[in-house]
Amino acid sequence: LLDANRRVSRELARAACVRRCLCTHYAYLGRWGLQIAGWLTVGGGTIWWLVDIFRLPGVVRQYNDWVALDLLQQMTARAAAVA
Repeated sequence: LLDANRRVSRELARAACVRRCLCTHYAYLGRWGLQIAGWLTVGGGTIWWLVDIFRLPGVVRQYNDWVALDLLQQMTARAAAVA
């Protein structure tokens, strides 16, 4: 689980770099509807940028929780298959 947490931390760092360079932070988190809306409205007239300063940490935390739960379920399934 610690390795998964480290991997997620590296993914977050990559997401931040991609976000800053290409404005693709929602795509990186799998939220393509919001990503396309952001592109079409040029970031909501930059208002989204201000909102994302406060909103994005929670979105990323939720995504990380989902990834951790998915990994735990995979490990549990593999352990049950071996036993």
